[in-house]
Amino acid sequence: MEGRLKAYLEEAAARLKGAFTLEGVHLFGSWARGSADLDLRVVARTDLPPLERIGGVLELLQDSPWPVEALVLIPEELRERKNAKGAQRG
Repeated sequence: MEGRLKAYLEEAAARLKGAFTLEGVHLFGSWARGSADLDLRVVARTDLPPLERIGGVLELLQDSPWPVEALVLIPEELRERKNAKGAQRG
């Protein structure tokens, strides 16, 4: 992983930990395939509705040197998605 990107992701995770009960930040999607934006999956414990979660993350990361798209899930939503994918394979 590019050093500049790794440093930014560590900084982003630290910012997010200050605002959310963070369980994880994962890079996925287009950057992993060589594109120019960062697709981040943020898993956090929060009572905020989905759009407010996304807005909060994007606000915290607005000074990113790359465009950021965020998928912000609570742990239960992540489990549901994983279970749904598993059921589709079965």
